[in-house]
Amino acid sequence: MVEFARLCTTKGIDPLAGDHTQVCQKLAESFGGVTILQKGPKDYISNGKQTVVCDLTGGLKRSGGQGDTLTGALVTMLAWKVAYQEKLWE
Repeated sequence: MVEFARLCTTKGIDPLAGDHTQVCQKLAESFGGVTILQKGPKDYISNGKQTVVCDLTGGLKRSGGQGDTLTGALVTMLAWKVAYQEKLWE
């Protein structure tokens, strides 16, 4: 939540004002439609036009660094997608 709040502050958005879904969507819109993933008891994923909420129960003990691991996994998958689309493996 700390990083999310910092991003909101840079765009003049109150991270605690209103519904989490709307705040996440508003932040994604303010950055031109980039995809924002806000982790928490519920995870919010928005590109500014569509927002998905994941409320599945996760592990009860979450260790530090899981966000870094998630970021690495997401970036790897996005790179594979680009490589596939550009036919780099043919």
